[in-house]
Amino acid sequence: MSKKQELTGAQLLEAAKGLRECGEVGFPPRASIAVGKTLLSLEKIAEVLEGQLQKIQETYIEKDEQGKPVPADNQPGFFKVTDPKGFSKDTAEVFETIHSVEIFEIEDKDVDRLPDLELKHTRMLLKLGVLAG
Repeated sequence: MSKKQELTGAQLLEAAKGLRECGEVGFPPRASIAVGKTLLSLEKIAEVLEGQLQKIQETYIEKDEQGKPVPADNQPGFFKVTDPKGFSKDTAEVFETIHSVEIFEIEDKDVDRLPDLELKHTRMLLKLGVLAG
């Protein structure tokens, strides 16, 4: 059974990442199909969001003479931004926009057949609605 659910861009990206990790667990067939269909539903939008975030980085990240990103002062792993307000506004728009996605539920009769999952994966499946709570 499937249902529509609304997720922000940030929630959608997090859920897609979590479902990719869950896909490595080895679900029984029907549960695997439900997780796979849900992931496909999320992946379509996640690809677009990731592309938008890449464009935002290309637009706002300061680059040196060789075109490489300039590291931020005293912040390892971060880069200097040419327009902090524009960067914040555009990234917030990507993360806060609401998206309607189709979620496929794991049937009750298959829940007992699920492998042991890490707590973070169980929470994510419950939060997303793939597992009934």
